[in-house]
Amino acid sequence: MARGKRKGIADIIGEEIDGQEKKKKEPQQKVKIRSEGKKMADEFNNKGKIPNGFLKILNLQDFDEKKNIKAVTLANGNFCVVRVGELIYVCDCNSTAYKYPLIDGELFNGPGGASIRSPFDGTSYDLTTGKVIEWCPQDTLPRKMLGKLKENATPVDLGVYPVIVDEQGDIYASFVQ
Repeated sequence: MARGKRKGIADIIGEEIDGQEKKKKEPQQKVKIRSEGKKMADEFNNKGKIPNGFLKILNLQDFDEKKNIKAVTLANGNFCVVRVGELIYVCDCNSTAYKYPLIDGELFNGPGGASIRSPFDGTSYDLTTGKVIEWCPQDTLPRKMLGKLKENATPVDLGVYPVIVDEQGDIYASFVQ
């Protein structure tokens, strides 16, 4: 529409009808989700909408090609979105041992699958369950000092959250426990 030209009622109604037709033609989204979220995935696929309690936090295109960990700041805290192959994980942003950011964490294949290791203290976590794999290993001189400080501390698991990724690559996570 030309600049300065007023819209008439027919123009407005026509735009609304066009918008409704576009919505009807959109295919129902299918989801790629880890097995522990199967019930939520079925609900999503059957109803074509994201289950209650899930927030859109990122899109797959937001990842840098060389970096598989992306930090996200939300109203309820800081989180890491981690890409391992075709799977996406969401976890707390900081290691539980010394609260060091995991954004530069080392990704590796642990006993239960995808895992992350804190670059500072070496504590490693399973990304599916959040369970501690190794608590403050004393494998380098600085880590020997850090490990001694946490020697009698009870290991604390990392917070991990259910994730849904739709066909458009939008990543949704639920932070409701």
